Amino acid sequence: MQRLLAVDGQNLLLQMYYGMPSRVTSRDGRYVHGTFGFIGMLLKLVRTFQPDCIVVIFGRNSSGDSTEVNPENQADQSVACEEEGDPFSQLADLYVCLDYLGVQHVEAQEYEADDLLAALAQEISGQAQQEMVIVSSDSDLLQLVNPQVSVYVHRGKRSIWYREKEVWERYHVHPSQMADFKALVGDRSDKLAGMPGVGNKTAAKLLADFGSLHVLLNNVYKVPVRLRDSLSASKEHLLRNYAQIRLDGKAPLPFELRSLTRHAVREEYTVTQVLRDNGIL
Repeated sequence: MQRLLAVDGQNLLLQMYYGMPSRVTSRDGRYVHGTFGFIGMLLKLVRTFQPDCIVVIFGRNSSGDSTEVNPENQADQSVACEEEGDPFSQLADLYVCLDYLGVQHVEAQEYEADDLLAALAQEISGQAQQEMVIVSSDSDLLQLVNPQVSVYVHRGKRSIWYREKEVWERYHVHPSQMADFKALVGDRSDKLAGMPGVGNKTAAKLLADFGSLHVLLNNVYKVPVRLRDSLSASKEHLLRNYAQIRLDGKAPLPFELRSLTRHAVREEYTVTQVLRDNGIL
């Protein structure tokens, strides 16, 4: 089995940029804590998952503010932004370090990273003896989980490796129902309001009974009376939610799966060594 580690680059960079407990500066005084945290986490991921290949994907920079990736670390971020610059100002240093480690990275400004990860997951799912671990805290990606695709959410000691079992245990829906589930309950990180009166338990029960949001909306007369009017009134809103959350895997990949080569990351690397070897620290 060949394991691919696919990193949501923007998501991890933002997590590290806003979540690092201390600010790290380069030898010439620039802030590089986002790069420092990113590379440190990548080295940890290599030791944890022992991947054969790694790809870091950066999509268009149209989403993913600090509240999306790290809602527990929001204090004084407006001040931090003024003092430290834009998180993506650290991309040049980050790319240098990734190249040094032999880790492939791609940018595709026409699509968001989750669209590209969905396309990659779809391709992996059609390949025998292939496995993919997605690294991202974007819960939209849980809809991609299947026997060959999993999602690792880094939350320190509360990190979770989501496979089909873990998705079910957390949400009581199947991964294939996650877009339906989130359309019903909403998603604060995506600024999507759910249906009034429907929480996680009710949404899971409705999907257990009807299978999908579309079947539910076509059978409103079968739901409990207290929900009928609200479902009917919310139909268009719920369908818009679903369309925004659903990942169809149709984005064109900017690389071929077979072009991904084995990474050159050695387990003995340290983040300080990598940044020093590249003249950053």
